[in-house]
Amino acid sequence: MGFFLAAGVAHNINNVLAAIMALASSRKTSAPDHADIETYDTIVKTCSRGRDVVKSLTHFARPALTNPAPIEIHALIREVCDLLESTTRNRLKIMKAFAGEPLWVHGDIGSLSHALMNLCINAMDAMPDGGTLTFRTGRPGLDWVEVAIEDDGEGMLPDILARAIEPFFTTKEVGKGTGLGLSMTRGVVKAHGGNLEISSVPGQGTTVKILLPRIHSSAVIPTSKAPAPSLGSLSVLLVDDDEDVRFLVARMLKNAGHKVKAVAGGEEALESLGRDPLPDIIILDQNMPRMDGLQTMENIRAIHSEVPILISSGQPDIEGWACFQQPNVFVIAKPFALEEIEAKLAQSSIIARGKGPSRTMA
Repeated sequence: MGFFLAAGVAHNINNVLAAIMALASSRKTSAPDHADIETYDTIVKTCSRGRDVVKSLTHFARPALTNPAPIEIHALIREVCDLLESTTRNRLKIMKAFAGEPLWVHGDIGSLSHALMNLCINAMDAMPDGGTLTFRTGRPGLDWVEVAIEDDGEGMLPDILARAIEPFFTTKEVGKGTGLGLSMTRGVVKAHGGNLEISSVPGQGTTVKILLPRIHSSAVIPTSKAPAPSLGSLSVLLVDDDEDVRFLVARMLKNAGHKVKAVAGGEEALESLGRDPLPDIIILDQNMPRMDGLQTMENIRAIHSEVPILISSGQPDIEGWACFQQPNVFVIAKPFALEEIEAKLAQSSIIARGKGPSRTMA
């Protein structure tokens, strides 16, 4: 019951974030100066963090790994530190004491990133006048990786420490904390097969240690992003019942040079396909009234067996749904930035172009 409630909340919040991210991504591509680009980029990053918060909420209800992959823990911590340094404006001194070797774990990078950020936010709250935040890593055994986050803040009394991980327990003022941060973080760590320990001394600070199973990996972390493939102009049929999402995603794609027709539901999509030229790709929302994404996809497949379909949804873990593991079907989680949906379009563009040049839609 708790998971389905969380999934419903996740869908609604991610739809809101999807509209904001689409607008920011669209404006970012046409921003006149660096300051504006930086502002829109910050909005996109903040929406991404919100997406991770929502994912953690669903993990709290039913912890699971949605996109597990090898992760080098030092690279992950550096990303968190970069975000902290750009948002705390030198209020904190951030220290790194890393093990002298790469440390690899298997997990969901978004969930682990948000778990670390939760711990950092708690540490910042414990140092209202500034202080030092230290990240330490080590290998306490052949099969484990340890990450310790230390602050020199206020610390916790024993009775507070004993309840710190309880869901909804918080010492913060009303409106400044939900009491879910530590319990969600522990849920994420548990889902990765790990353990979380907290120690604290009043007036001397708090240390949170995370233990995660270690893997041996020869994966190479790329030093720079590969250039995005040139897509050209694709014809897109966008199907989404949320008016704001439909308008702003269509605008984002049009600004990127694509030809977009946007409709509000499955029935309208089928009418368009029966009347207009076949698009290069169909972007299809999963959560729609009357005819949802899966039902619409099945109806489309009955008349067009090979047209690429990109399923979009604010529901959690949709990437792993077995019903979407089909040829020419792709999945993207809401909210998404322009770069993310362009990558998905690139994934399908070879299939779309295999049918000949894209055709203008009405």
